Amino acid sequence: MNSPKFPLMLDLVGRRVLLVGGGSIAARRARDLLAARANILVVAPQICETLMDFVDSGQVEWEKREYSAGDTVGAWLVQTATGRAEIDSAVAREAETSRIWCVVASDGALSTAWTAAVARGSDGVVVAVS
Repeated sequence: MNSPKFPLMLDLVGRRVLLVGGGSIAARRARDLLAARANILVVAPQICETLMDFVDSGQVEWEKREYSAGDTVGAWLVQTATGRAEIDSAVAREAETSRIWCVVASDGALSTAWTAAVARGSDGVVVAVS
């Protein structure tokens, strides 16, 4: 049974966001989180070039390793985009236990939060949710 969703916007300025994963989807999420001025920690054994640029410029912190239990401690929001169901599930379970919002890129059913599609233009911002 689908539960009803409540649309919500978050103020992430200076808040810790854990981003688990280092590929192109994680990079896209990091870009949006940077625009929201979040304090981002990426946990991944490898990261793509775009994320490396964010790390090299000091905009994002990176721990070069696999996710491990306890990584969500201190996070206000968690986003996982590893492409590996077992890791994404473990992250989502830990976030749920810790009562931390969690966006799972690969499986919305595991998420407790969802990101909307956003288009920015000269006339403002358009957000689409489903």
